Amino acid sequence: ALITSALNCIKTGELCKAHCVMMLEKGDTSMAACHRSVNETIAVCQALVSLAAQGSHAVHGIAKVALDVCKNCEKECRKLEAKHSVCKDCAEACAACAKECMRVAA
Repeated sequence: ALITSALNCIKTGELCKAHCVMMLEKGDTSMAACHRSVNETIAVCQALVSLAAQGSHAVHGIAKVALDVCKNCEKECRKLEAKHSVCKDCAEACAACAKECMRVAA
């Protein structure tokens, strides 16, 4: 469940990031914080997937980091979800991943 939720977070994050870049290219800076948070989320979830797949002893530590990063990304995406469906999808994926990270990090 952890790997699946992290992979979904990466997938929706990439779509959100692409949308943020498109908006930033048009001069709309309202998505700058979302762009930063989703970049962090993608990076940490990639590490989480890799370590979890290997059965690494470090998965608990990275899950704690991912929990914090995913919660922050969800918070940023929620600010924009009414205007951008990709932000809503990303926020929901981050919430689901955070839930799995909480379970593993405990």
